[in-house]
Amino acid sequence: MDITLLLSTATIVLMSMCILLALFLWTVNSQNRLSNRLLASMLLTISISISVFWYGFYYEYNLGWDRVRDDINIITSPLLFLYILSCIRSGFKLKWIHLLHLIPFILIMLLMTPRFYLVDEIQRGVFLNNYYSYPEVKIISVIRFLVPTFYITWTYIELYRSKQLMLENHSDDRLMLLKWLWQLNTLNLFIF
Repeated sequence: MDITLLLSTATIVLMSMCILLALFLWTVNSQNRLSNRLLASMLLTISISISVFWYGFYYEYNLGWDRVRDDINIITSPLLFLYILSCIRSGFKLKWIHLLHLIPFILIMLLMTPRFYLVDEIQRGVFLNNYYSYPEVKIISVIRFLVPTFYITWTYIELYRSKQLMLENHSDDRLMLLKWLWQLNTLNLFIF
């Protein structure tokens, strides 16, 4: 079996599962509406970022949109962190200050703008052929490493604090939720 066909088939299956689960989470009525929508948003960003394994083999695509698709992956770590916060904190609401979690994505987009987004397709191709020789790409690589590391560490700290608070208050009813969230963050660390 051709590896291209296998990879694109697996991507279509994974994308379909992510999109269906995201649609379900977005539309279901429950007490945890914000948590469900944050998780759905994270699943949609994952499906967008892995879509290149499906359409990249069969379609000619715009390099600018493909770069945005690749850079949107940086948003998954803040979305997972906000999802975990919404699960462990009662009464958690999104505020304007939570938009600060978009700073790494905006910074990456701003770094790529002069040499990539403001030029024509031919110069974009030249840029991508010499991708790792540019200083802004090295900065972006550092950002792509530091952001997930920061969020994974911060999530472990929040989960630990929440567990300590529950144990101090003798409320063992939500410890299974914390255990599941801890495992989810560990899986995220493993994938990272």
